[in-house]
Amino acid sequence: MTAERQQHVNELAKELQPVNGERKKWQDDDKAWKATLEKKTKGESCMLLGVDSMGRNLYDTVFTMMAQYGFKATFTLKDGQLPISPDVEEASREYIDTEQFREMLDAGWEYGISVSEREITGEDAGEDDWLTRLDEALGHLQEGRIGVPGVVFASASQYSADADAELIGRGFREVSILNKEKASVITGDEEDFIHINSCFLNQNNMDIEQTMDKAAANRQSMAVTINEVLRVSKDGDEDVSLTKFTSFFNKLKGMEEQGLFQIMTYSEYYDYRKQLEQNKIKLLADYKAFKQEMQQKMAELDQQEQEIVKRTIPEGFH
Repeated sequence: MTAERQQHVNELAKELQPVNGERKKWQDDDKAWKATLEKKTKGESCMLLGVDSMGRNLYDTVFTMMAQYGFKATFTLKDGQLPISPDVEEASREYIDTEQFREMLDAGWEYGISVSEREITGEDAGEDDWLTRLDEALGHLQEGRIGVPGVVFASASQYSADADAELIGRGFREVSILNKEKASVITGDEEDFIHINSCFLNQNNMDIEQTMDKAAANRQSMAVTINEVLRVSKDGDEDVSLTKFTSFFNKLKGMEEQGLFQIMTYSEYYDYRKQLEQNKIKLLADYKAFKQEMQQKMAELDQQEQEIVKRTIPEGFH
């Protein structure tokens, strides 16, 4: 009986090979689907580069150096400062002129807007006129026939989530919240209005490069903003030395070449996030259809298996 039972088992295994093979194929396809969902819905690690204002010294240094790396960034028209006439004497130029402004836009750079932090005195402590001053800055852009940008840069002390509706009403799609003290990653945000945590590239942020490594490993994105003044600083509170600047961009270029970071402007990141959301909706719908088909096929395979068992193993050997 033992030998006969083994013979039936061997016959059963042979009969079940096509069924088990098809079942394994569906299971492997399911694993591949899940891997695809994880990759394509989470997206790649992105690096958003910003420049706080665009004084002439930043144009001469940052724009020129970043062109050598093939990078582009989002700079702010701080306080609604308009590009000056190129006819202004060279020695008097402290801001980009209209020709330089156009050159940067043609090179793929884009502009945002920011408002200088106001010194709060004892008499008006607690008052926040940031939105009022932002409206004044937007008025300057309108006077210069420059459209409202998609992103507004704000310090952590200026920004409040209560202002989101006001910012959306003014035509903004993103807010970049600047933190001077510590580098951080961009958390997932699937809302129409995207919040981006950024940090200043300065001497105090010694953890930027370590944060970059962790972000790339976890497929998270970051935003880094270059300060208004670029020079060798003794105290390091606000400014960034050329050494740190070069170190940061050398590392970023190497990570880009390895496919660890995609360098984007703010509007490119916005479009990228929205495309990811659309892809996610479509992928989830396709995966749901796949799972329904898989469940149906698995039920059919289970039925085939039962029929093969009944046909191959005599009733007395069950």
